Amino acid sequence: LENDLRATGGPFICGAECTMADLVWHTSLLRLYELGFDGLFSEEKLPKVHQYAMRILRHEGFAQATYLWPYKPVTRNLRRLMAEKKPVQAFVMNLMSKMILGGCSCCCL
Repeated sequence: LENDLRATGGPFICGAECTMADLVWHTSLLRLYELGFDGLFSEEKLPKVHQYAMRILRHEGFAQATYLWPYKPVTRNLRRLMAEKKPVQAFVMNLMSKMILGGCSCCCL
């Protein structure tokens, strides 16, 4: 990935356009980030991948479809990323409060 990003010049894998390849990498990088393996693509080890990961993890459409999805379990690392999305953070905190206080009628929780 580091070599591909260098070759295309970014900001996405295939250059200037966001493609399905970016979605695939988003989910892979998100999983690594969630599980605390983001050190594998640290700025010191893989600077282009690190910059790309920080950008693609904040991509609004991808974020809405993955870690900002309302019923996704939240890890400590995701909380850091979600803290940048204040309205969503408020929604999640409200939902968690309802769950804890027994006021949530969601069948899938």
